[in-house]
This record gives sequence, C-alpha cells and structure tokens, in this order.
Amino acid sequence: MHYTVWFTNTDESNVGGAAISWCVTVSADSESDALRKGMADARVLNREFGLPPNGTRVSEDELQKLASVQPMWEI
Repeated sequence: MHYTVWFTNTDESNVGGAAISWCVTVSADSESDALRKGMADARVLNREFGLPPNGTRVSEDELQKLASVQPMWEI
C-alpha cells in the first residue's frame, strides 16, 4: 500500500514563525513502516536543505511532531 507522509505545521508559531509544508509518498506495509521511511527522507532533507518552503531546519523532536501519515486509497 502507498502512504503520504506529511511534515507540516498548521500553527506557524510552532517553529519560530516559519511555515513548513512537505510530503513524501512511500510504499509500505503499515502506517508505522511508512512513518519510518518518511522520517528517513525528511531527516536528509532537513539536514541538507531545511524543510520547504523556506528551508527551515528543525530538531529531531520537532520533525517527529510535524509528521502525519495518510493512506492513499487505490482506485
């Protein structure tokens, strides 16, 4: 199954006033597996460039707080 792993803050005050919105689609056996895969990609992006749209870098704890997983229903 495919999942979308979102990294976003709905309240811009969460990270020093910076908006964050990024997602990755992964193939995984479960939501927890999808989160693990999505977090791996997000860590690299966060470390190398920061998170979109403004290149905001966050701590590991904040990165985990920003994450949510949504299944993609196949049609």
